[in-house]
Amino acid sequence: MSKSTNTKNSIKGTVIVSLILILFSFSIYSLTKKKNKYEKIKIKYNLPFVKSNGDVGNVTDSLSIIYKGNNIIYEIPYYYYSKKKETLGRTKTIFKYFVYQNGSELGTWFDSINAPNKKTEKIINIHKEKTILSPPDLFDETNDVLINTIRNKEGYTTIETYIPKFKKDLTYPDTMKVYYKNRLKNIDYSLSKKLDSLKKLKVFKIRFIFNTKLTKDYPYRTQNKELNISIQEDSSSNASSYDYLINNIITKYKL
Repeated sequence: MSKSTNTKNSIKGTVIVSLILILFSFSIYSLTKKKNKYEKIKIKYNLPFVKSNGDVGNVTDSLSIIYKGNNIIYEIPYYYYSKKKETLGRTKTIFKYFVYQNGSELGTWFDSINAPNKKTEKIINIHKEKTILSPPDLFDETNDVLINTIRNKEGYTTIETYIPKFKKDLTYPDTMKVYYKNRLKNIDYSLSKKLDSLKKLKVFKIRFIFNTKLTKDYPYRTQNKELNISIQEDSSSNASSYDYLINNIITKYKL
């Protein structure tokens, strides 16, 4: 083999090694950046209720989940009300924080974003109190029939419409509309793990629609109403404001 050939092979080998090192360094950088990155989602929901006169009212609310590496923060609003004459009005909102490590059974409460930790509680208890943090999967593959699919509309990758083969009772919706995006698939929180897995997308919103009807078992005409729940990406918050909570947990458990 000539000296020229050896030189070319040596240069080629050096280039390959350099590329491998660059790719390895980039992978480490990407993993580190992802681990240190905050991702925040807001869960919004609307719950209809029937008033004593048969009219339909709505309760709307939201809460947030913040992810950073293996750490998870629940940002939960608590409301204070005052009564003026016959009207009950919301006067103050405070946020409390529940922080835990993914895979743990326990988490820690904070009365504010900078407050000393207050108490430890089982995560399962929080999910029982705030079912929206761990919602049941309401998609029933044996009863929900897909009747329509729309692509790339209203900012969603896919919108699907389902109707039931049969309604088990009045709590079962007449129509279910499911909205997907090709985003946040790395986020564990899910409105339907069955549909996330089946469609290889992320369910961002579900609407449960109930039509107006009369029934002999109910004293009022059941009005049109809608129960819905949605996920929104939230990049408006100052992510570094959550550092205190994360560092407190890391110090407490010597992680």
